[in-house]
Amino acid sequence: MNQMESTSPIHKWVEKLEPGDLIRVSYGSRSHYIGVFQNCHKRGDDWLFRYYDMPHTIHDDQRECWATKRLEEKGQPPISYIYGYNIKDRVHPAHEWMMTGHQNIYYKKLKKFIR
Repeated sequence: MNQMESTSPIHKWVEKLEPGDLIRVSYGSRSHYIGVFQNCHKRGDDWLFRYYDMPHTIHDDQRECWATKRLEEKGQPPISYIYGYNIKDRVHPAHEWMMTGHQNIYYKKLKKFIR
């Protein structure tokens, strides 16, 4: 069983994340999704790790994805979170070259929103 120590709850690189940094979130051994770090706080013995969702795919008949529309119209990007002790096993570094074209566009718009 992987348990986190209270003195070092997450990997060192995770501790240095700043809002707007790219991450990959694991939902099992073969499912990884790109996200953008928002914040991480301790809640009791566990951690609450929040991140902005990145849009996945858009269809040929769409000019813009729903996440971009929501960000521009409402100023509310979609947000997800991980709660628990296993954050270090689920969050990995990501790079811009890992994103699709529309994810790059969304990422640039989201970074302006974050700052």
